[in-house]
Amino acid sequence: MAKCNPKRDCLIIPFPKKCFDFCVEKILRVSRPVDKINILGMDEDLAQAIFRAYNYGAKPIISFDDLESSLNSFQIGQIRMIFHNLSQEQLDHFIPRLK
Repeated sequence: MAKCNPKRDCLIIPFPKKCFDFCVEKILRVSRPVDKINILGMDEDLAQAIFRAYNYGAKPIISFDDLESSLNSFQIGQIRMIFHNLSQEQLDHFIPRLK
């Protein structure tokens, strides 16, 4: 696994390729469901599925792989698409929580 640091690697778009999944997981971890909907543009079902995975899942979410195993492939595809199209303005909303 790549050595990534949210304070170094997750503050500017595009994320380093080797840190993409790491940064996505860190942002999802610090964002509230309302942020996922209003800032990232997720639908409510996906935002709630992520919330349930982090808070009520069978195992703790420590990495993107853990999150991936807690959601279905369609949901993971939606997450990847959202973050591949993420703007710096959207990311800026989460930066204070990443530091």
